[in-house]
Amino acid sequence: HLLEHDRDFRDLFDNRETFVDGRLAGLYGLMGSVPGTNDDRGLVRVTLPADGPRAGLLGFAGVLALQATPVNTSPTLRGKFVRAAFLCQGIPPPPPGVDTTLPPPMPGLSTRARLEQHRSEPSCAACHALMDPIGLGLENFDAIGAWRAQSQGVAIDASGALDGVAFTDARGLQRALKANPRAAGCMVRQVYRWALGHLEAPQEAAALFELEQA
Repeated sequence: HLLEHDRDFRDLFDNRETFVDGRLAGLYGLMGSVPGTNDDRGLVRVTLPADGPRAGLLGFAGVLALQATPVNTSPTLRGKFVRAAFLCQGIPPPPPGVDTTLPPPMPGLSTRARLEQHRSEPSCAACHALMDPIGLGLENFDAIGAWRAQSQGVAIDASGALDGVAFTDARGLQRALKANPRAAGCMVRQVYRWALGHLEAPQEAAALFELEQA
């Protein structure tokens, strides 16, 4: 994307190109509409529907599933992932002795409502305010990344905000992330860390700044 095609890395937040096999095409709702997804040809390059709910890195089922529990979604984990991976912002661990367990899922009680109950604890509120409004934008995708309209019998409200930019769904979250001024600098840092095999030191700040500007 970057080196061979000289494209803006921020396009990865909302582009609709991906690869699927038959099983993944089924999960994405593409079965029968994409050549090669009904047989065993392996991965096939596809373009997701322009009016569909899924696009970009945060639309990948693997990314969504990794930032969830084995059976339930976790807006907190997904929001923390966005902060750490794409904005290079750390979230401190919960204070000692704080119960991080959400109220159990039950009919009529949405994940948003369960999180609001949890955030009523003052020691939890500050950090959850940084994560949950982001992760709730991905609530239409369940624990394995399949799209859904309801959870626990309640219509999903996938609205949220990223650093003051409001959105109504996952596509809106990705547009907000693409436009976030921290995204470019964070991508530089992540590639720099990977290439050199260590976290950047203070004396490397000038080099990072030059790379970000370039």
